[in-house]
Amino acid sequence: MKKLSEEQEMVIAILSAQLFHAQVKITKEIDWQSVCDEAIQQAVFPFVALTAAPYLSSKKQSVAKKIFMSAIARNMQIDYEHAQLNELLTANDIPYVILKGAASGFYYPEPILRMMGDVDFLIRESDFQRAGALLETAGFRSEKDSGGIHVGYHRTGSVWEMHRMANGVPAGIAGKRTKEYLSDIIDTAVTVKSSKGSYRIPDRFHHGLVLLLHTVSHMTSSGIGLRHLCDWAVFAASMSDREFCDVFEQPLKEIGMWRFAQLLTLCAVHYLGCPAKTWAGEADEELLTAMICDILNSGNFGQKDADRYRQIKYIANRGENTVDEKGPIRQVIHTMNRKVKAECSFVARHPVLLPAGWIFVGGTYLRLVFLGKRQLDSGKTIEAAKERKAIYQEFHLFETGGETFV
Repeated sequence: MKKLSEEQEMVIAILSAQLFHAQVKITKEIDWQSVCDEAIQQAVFPFVALTAAPYLSSKKQSVAKKIFMSAIARNMQIDYEHAQLNELLTANDIPYVILKGAASGFYYPEPILRMMGDVDFLIRESDFQRAGALLETAGFRSEKDSGGIHVGYHRTGSVWEMHRMANGVPAGIAGKRTKEYLSDIIDTAVTVKSSKGSYRIPDRFHHGLVLLLHTVSHMTSSGIGLRHLCDWAVFAASMSDREFCDVFEQPLKEIGMWRFAQLLTLCAVHYLGCPAKTWAGEADEELLTAMICDILNSGNFGQKDADRYRQIKYIANRGENTVDEKGPIRQVIHTMNRKVKAECSFVARHPVLLPAGWIFVGGTYLRLVFLGKRQLDSGKTIEAAKERKAIYQEFHLFETGGETFV
């Protein structure tokens, strides 16, 4: 069975103390700089910094303090930008709802310590053009709108992402059901206050669903870090067993995410000290260990291991966020077919031309390999992908009634 390093165990122990008041046994002899480095890669450094600082040299303490203060300042700035967004859209009668970041921070005992990224918000398609024009008037420049899930708007030091839908919605029947459950996410949003102002976040049901979809989307691609697990842990802990089942059991079973919610919760209980939840059922320790090792090996969005991105084509179905029983060769063929259809419009219109698309896309890839801009996959890459896929298959993602919607 895989094991965590002492430094990783310490990061987790400090997180459980910060989030759920568990007792931490401090081991002075471990490499505390490695503890800090791990926390940074997992995007949870503010929670770890104050505990770790006394065990660092004075020079490293100074560096850690600067990183900590920079993270807090960034969080305060993002908080202020959420209030700015609220004022701008509300004044112009554009309904919206915040996704992920600040909405997740709401459930933490000390939201200011939860590291923030961008300002992500969802609006209706009918308001997309008008909202975009407002942002440009406010000094933002936009990416090209290709009709994707979101459009990014950039201003010095700020990135706001305007979403058409939440990340991670699958294809097929499961996707249709998911969209139905998300259809009133803006209507049911609630207004919350922070030190910098007010903004609108999803109600509990929609926030939980968005969290699960987002986590699946990244876990089955480049990966997630401990921040994602912490987001789910504090959210799951905010509801009693009865409340959670009343709100989530039927919808998640219909979508095919109930088992994933159970396993994510069991992992949070086992490692982060989240209060036990009877609705989460049971799982063997080996699977939970494999899950936490996968999270720790990834780091936030896979920053600890660049090879994870190359593993994706052997793991999940491109654009569908599903993991099925395809072997490595069939999985690559499936992924390549999706890639060719996405990149070659003539193939999408005329499927008989798929072989020509393979030649075009494959030739482009080989050219990039020749120029040193891409790498050929090694046996190690394929083996690592197989290990990850074995974990994710246990989630039974988007399976309902014995069927897999892929």
